[in-house]
Amino acid sequence: MQGSAIIIVGGTGTGKTSLAKTLLRKTPAKNRFIFDINNEYSEFTPEPLDPFEPFEKFIEKAVNLSGRCIMLDEATIFLSNRGSNNLVKQLLVQKRHKKNVVLLVFHSFRQLPRYILDLANFIVVFKTNDSPELIESKYQNPDLLDVFNKVKRADWITNKKTGAHYSPHIFFACDGRIKA
Repeated sequence: MQGSAIIIVGGTGTGKTSLAKTLLRKTPAKNRFIFDINNEYSEFTPEPLDPFEPFEKFIEKAVNLSGRCIMLDEATIFLSNRGSNNLVKQLLVQKRHKKNVVLLVFHSFRQLPRYILDLANFIVVFKTNDSPELIESKYQNPDLLDVFNKVKRADWITNKKTGAHYSPHIFFACDGRIKA
């Protein structure tokens, strides 16, 4: 998936971190660049990141990288759904040319800026507290609405070994190449 932007969106406890870690395991340690304010990905970073480094400094560094998996965990906190961040936009526009895979994790569609979805290749949809009306009005994408509704209607999945519950999810190509 060289040169891709993947959005992971889901409510708390749905499996976003588990999926992100699965994707990161497929990337050599030296090629990972992770913004992790909750210190959930320390096993995946070759060198510890300064937890007090401002988001803007991280993005300034990220736009200059090539051949990396760049992850913005908790993007909900740092990216406003009003307006846009020019450095994030640059990172997403240049992803293919710089051969970067960019992972962005959001807690809801309500917090996912439209420009980010417009520049993404894929979105992984977990259960959220959003309404179908919000998806329909904000994104005006019937395929995304269909995926959202399928996940919303689906039952939670139970891990037979641990008893933990997690959300069903669908991997969706934003350009319609893959139909759910």
